[in-house]
Amino acid sequence: MPWSQADRVHRSQVIPPQKDVAQDGFVFSYPTCDAAGGRVVCDFTVTNVEDQPQRIQLIKLEVMGTARTYLVDLAGQQYLAPGLRFGATETSETLNSILNNFVTQDLESKVPINAEFRFDVPPPVKSPVTVVVAYNISGRRRNAVFREVQVQ
Repeated sequence: MPWSQADRVHRSQVIPPQKDVAQDGFVFSYPTCDAAGGRVVCDFTVTNVEDQPQRIQLIKLEVMGTARTYLVDLAGQQYLAPGLRFGATETSETLNSILNNFVTQDLESKVPINAEFRFDVPPPVKSPVTVVVAYNISGRRRNAVFREVQVQ
């Protein structure tokens, strides 16, 4: 029996479109985000899908440029990411420092590496959110955009 339009709308509100982002020879997995105590933590993986190792740089804030990782809540409020962990490397929580605003990794082929961005978002979090992850590969600044991410 086909679904009615009401069923489709209800289902789309309950189950967000969980789509990984595949671009530039990498796959960014759909993030899982959790809120606690005024902070939203979004975890995901980055996988090099090419046959040879590749270098990638995740960026929380490029002070001299426009690249930045951020979260936008349902009310349209934008929050920058003061915290970043990529693999075994973590940045400081300072947003205005020229240092510690990115983490660079040389990723082997087909090996997913965990990453985490932390956002200071006052409760209650208006979900779903959009998460925009800034990265650099071969001198090109790009974004991986995840829409309708539910915050738990």
